[in-house]
Amino acid sequence: MASKGSADNKWEHILRGSPPDIPEQSPKLEQVEDIETSLGDCGRVRPKGCKALDVDRRGDHPVVAFQYHFLSVKAEFMPDCFWVLFAGEDHWKLLVKGHRLRPLFDAISEHRLRLITRIDRDMGHDDGKKPVVTSLEIFYVERKKED
Repeated sequence: MASKGSADNKWEHILRGSPPDIPEQSPKLEQVEDIETSLGDCGRVRPKGCKALDVDRRGDHPVVAFQYHFLSVKAEFMPDCFWVLFAGEDHWKLLVKGHRLRPLFDAISEHRLRLITRIDRDMGHDDGKKPVVTSLEIFYVERKKED
């Protein structure tokens, strides 16, 4: 004798291989806003991490993307600049200059910075709290030849 409770419906879906009817939910506004966090005009952070960093140097330069799985083990931070190395088939050094850069450096180390952009200090972007990037340079690094 089979019972007629809600548990039977659950087992019926499992045994027949069809999922129970689940109403489609649209994301709440709070969830959408949580996807990216702003670090002012010079950076966008994804709290749960991302796979690549876009470098927007502005002007006549194209946006360059670096895959985080190529982020090297060495980086260096100083109060007015930092650099990170992306080492794959070719090696590339990203040099960032400005001030209040520590949040950007930390976000790169944690694979959470999605976009870094150079801004012009003369345009009134400096609110005294957020990082300010005045220069973004990308250098090709010659690999050392092994003996």
